[in-house]
Amino acid sequence: LELANKLQQLKSNPKIMMRHEMLEFYTNGETIYTPQTDIDNLIKYAKKTNTDFIVAWKRELAGERNIEILTEPNYRNINLEKIYYMNTTDGPLVVYKIKN
Repeated sequence: LELANKLQQLKSNPKIMMRHEMLEFYTNGETIYTPQTDIDNLIKYAKKTNTDFIVAWKRELAGERNIEILTEPNYRNINLEKIYYMNTTDGPLVVYKIKN
């Protein structure tokens, strides 16, 4: 709920990209499913769908060689702003805001 509250404070009715539905219920938002692609195309798709946040969770992205790096705590990308990090029992969970 901590993460849902943070996202809701940043944007009402957010579009959240992740592999499975989870946060949209708590944020009154919408899930945009994470495509199986590379990071550049993932960001293009996020912008095309007006996605507000990307949730990268090791549990969901394990084995996704092209985008699993998003779960690394020190990963940087000029199109993404890291706004949340949590180390869970299922691996790191990182949330990015899409920069325009």
